[in-house]
Amino acid sequence: MLDEQVEFQKKLSMAMAMLDGEQELKRSQAEMIYDVLDMLRYQRSAKITHIMYKVNINCLILRELLGTLQRHGYVKVESRIIHPLSKNKPRGTKHLNLSQYSLTVEGLEFCKTLQTTMNALNNLIETCERERYIADAEKMKTSTNPPLMED
Repeated sequence: MLDEQVEFQKKLSMAMAMLDGEQELKRSQAEMIYDVLDMLRYQRSAKITHIMYKVNINCLILRELLGTLQRHGYVKVESRIIHPLSKNKPRGTKHLNLSQYSLTVEGLEFCKTLQTTMNALNNLIETCERERYIADAEKMKTSTNPPLMED
Protein backbone atom coordinates (compact mmCIF):
# COMPACT_ATOMS: atom_id res chain seq x y z
CA MET A 1 0.00 0.00 0.00
CA LEU A 2 2.78 2.43 0.94
CA ASP A 3 4.73 1.55 -2.22
CA GLU A 4 1.66 2.35 -4.30
CA GLN A 5 1.39 5.76 -2.64
CA VAL A 6 5.08 6.49 -3.28
CA GLU A 7 4.74 5.41 -6.91
CA PHE A 8 1.63 7.57 -7.28
CA GLN A 9 3.47 10.57 -5.80
CA LYS A 10 6.38 10.06 -8.21
CA LYS A 11 4.05 9.84 -11.21
CA LEU A 12 2.08 12.86 -10.02
CA SER A 13 5.21 14.97 -9.55
CA MET A 14 6.48 13.95 -13.00
CA ALA A 15 3.12 14.85 -14.57
CA MET A 16 3.09 18.21 -12.75
CA ALA A 17 6.65 18.91 -13.95
CA MET A 18 5.63 18.15 -17.52
CA LEU A 19 2.63 20.48 -17.23
CA ASP A 20 4.88 23.23 -15.90
CA GLY A 21 7.14 22.81 -18.93
CA GLU A 22 9.85 21.08 -16.95
CA GLN A 23 10.77 17.48 -17.50
CA GLU A 24 12.46 15.25 -14.97
CA LEU A 25 15.07 13.37 -16.91
CA LYS A 26 16.72 11.37 -14.16
CA ARG A 27 16.46 10.40 -10.54
CA SER A 28 18.78 11.68 -7.90
CA GLN A 29 21.41 9.40 -6.38
CA ALA A 30 19.38 9.32 -3.15
CA GLU A 31 16.25 8.20 -5.03
CA MET A 32 18.16 5.41 -6.78
CA ILE A 33 19.66 4.23 -3.48
CA TYR A 34 16.24 4.30 -1.83
CA ASP A 35 14.65 2.39 -4.74
CA VAL A 36 17.29 -0.37 -4.54
CA LEU A 37 17.02 -0.67 -0.76
CA ASP A 38 13.22 -0.58 -0.85
CA MET A 39 13.10 -3.28 -3.52
CA LEU A 40 15.42 -5.52 -1.47
CA ARG A 41 13.37 -4.77 1.62
CA TYR A 42 10.31 -6.44 0.13
CA GLN A 43 12.04 -9.07 -2.03
CA ARG A 44 14.31 -10.38 0.77
CA SER A 45 17.00 -11.27 -1.80
CA ALA A 46 17.40 -10.90 -5.55
CA LYS A 47 19.83 -11.34 -8.42
CA ILE A 48 21.33 -8.25 -9.99
CA THR A 49 19.26 -8.56 -13.18
CA HIS A 50 16.03 -8.72 -11.17
CA ILE A 51 17.02 -5.59 -9.22
CA MET A 52 18.03 -3.88 -12.45
CA TYR A 53 14.65 -4.47 -14.12
CA LYS A 54 12.53 -3.85 -11.02
CA VAL A 55 14.27 -0.55 -10.15
CA ASN A 56 14.80 0.46 -13.80
CA ILE A 57 18.48 1.26 -13.50
CA ASN A 58 21.52 0.76 -15.72
CA CYS A 59 23.61 -2.30 -14.82
CA LEU A 60 26.90 -0.38 -14.46
CA ILE A 61 25.33 2.20 -12.16
CA LEU A 62 23.61 -0.55 -10.19
CA ARG A 63 26.89 -2.43 -9.71
CA GLU A 64 28.51 0.75 -8.35
CA LEU A 65 25.56 1.38 -6.03
CA LEU A 66 25.51 -2.20 -4.76
CA GLY A 67 29.28 -2.08 -4.17
CA THR A 68 28.95 1.15 -2.19
CA LEU A 69 26.00 -0.18 -0.20
CA GLN A 70 27.91 -3.39 0.49
CA ARG A 71 31.02 -1.51 1.69
CA HIS A 72 28.86 0.52 4.09
CA GLY A 73 27.25 -2.64 5.44
CA TYR A 74 23.72 -2.02 4.12
CA VAL A 75 23.68 -4.87 1.59
CA LYS A 76 25.21 -8.33 1.69
CA VAL A 77 25.91 -10.62 -1.23
CA GLU A 78 25.78 -14.39 -1.23
CA SER A 79 27.65 -15.81 -4.21
CA ARG A 80 27.27 -19.26 -5.61
CA ILE A 81 29.31 -20.06 -8.69
CA ILE A 82 28.59 -23.11 -10.80
CA HIS A 83 31.84 -24.32 -12.39
CA PRO A 84 32.33 -25.67 -15.93
CA LEU A 85 32.21 -29.34 -14.92
CA SER A 86 28.84 -28.97 -13.18
CA LYS A 87 25.84 -30.62 -14.83
CA ASN A 88 23.51 -27.79 -13.71
CA LYS A 89 24.94 -25.03 -15.92
CA PRO A 90 23.67 -24.03 -19.36
CA ARG A 91 25.67 -25.25 -22.37
CA GLY A 92 28.36 -22.98 -23.73
CA THR A 93 28.98 -21.02 -20.52
CA LYS A 94 32.31 -21.04 -18.74
CA HIS A 95 30.77 -20.54 -15.32
CA LEU A 96 27.51 -19.27 -13.89
CA ASN A 97 27.40 -16.69 -11.11
CA LEU A 98 24.25 -16.89 -9.00
CA SER A 99 24.88 -13.96 -6.63
CA GLN A 100 21.94 -12.95 -4.45
CA TYR A 101 21.77 -9.50 -2.85
CA SER A 102 19.88 -8.87 0.37
CA LEU A 103 19.56 -6.21 3.06
CA THR A 104 21.40 -6.32 6.34
CA VAL A 105 19.78 -5.13 9.58
CA GLU A 106 21.61 -1.80 9.16
CA GLY A 107 20.33 -1.60 5.57
CA LEU A 108 16.76 -2.10 6.74
CA GLU A 109 17.10 0.67 9.33
CA PHE A 110 18.73 2.96 6.77
CA CYS A 111 15.92 2.24 4.29
CA LYS A 112 13.30 3.15 6.91
CA THR A 113 15.18 6.38 7.72
CA LEU A 114 15.40 7.25 4.02
CA GLN A 115 11.69 6.54 3.59
CA THR A 116 10.79 8.87 6.46
CA THR A 117 13.08 11.58 5.06
CA MET A 118 11.75 11.20 1.50
CA ASN A 119 8.15 11.39 2.75
CA ALA A 120 8.93 14.55 4.74
CA LEU A 121 10.63 16.10 1.69
CA ASN A 122 7.71 15.17 -0.58
CA ASN A 123 5.27 16.73 1.88
CA LEU A 124 7.37 19.90 2.00
CA ILE A 125 7.57 20.06 -1.80
CA GLU A 126 3.81 19.54 -2.13
CA THR A 127 3.18 22.30 0.40
CA CYS A 128 5.50 24.69 -1.46
CA GLU A 129 3.85 23.86 -4.79
CA ARG A 130 0.38 24.35 -3.30
CA GLU A 131 1.40 27.71 -1.82
CA ARG A 132 2.93 28.77 -5.15
CA TYR A 133 -0.24 27.72 -6.98
CA ILE A 134 -2.40 29.73 -4.56
CA ALA A 135 -0.11 32.75 -4.86
CA ASP A 136 -0.21 32.54 -8.68
CA ALA A 137 -4.00 32.26 -8.60
CA GLU A 138 -4.21 35.34 -6.37
CA LYS A 139 -1.97 37.30 -8.76
CA MET A 140 -4.12 36.30 -11.71
CA LYS A 141 -7.28 37.25 -9.87
CA THR A 142 -5.99 40.73 -9.04
CA SER A 143 -4.50 41.33 -12.50
CA THR A 144 -7.65 40.34 -14.44
CA ASN A 145 -9.92 42.58 -12.38
CA PRO A 146 -8.42 46.06 -12.56
CA PRO A 147 -9.73 48.53 -9.99
CA LEU A 148 -12.69 50.63 -11.07
CA MET A 149 -12.00 54.27 -11.74
CA GLU A 150 -14.04 56.70 -9.71
CA ASP A 151 -15.44 59.88 -11.22
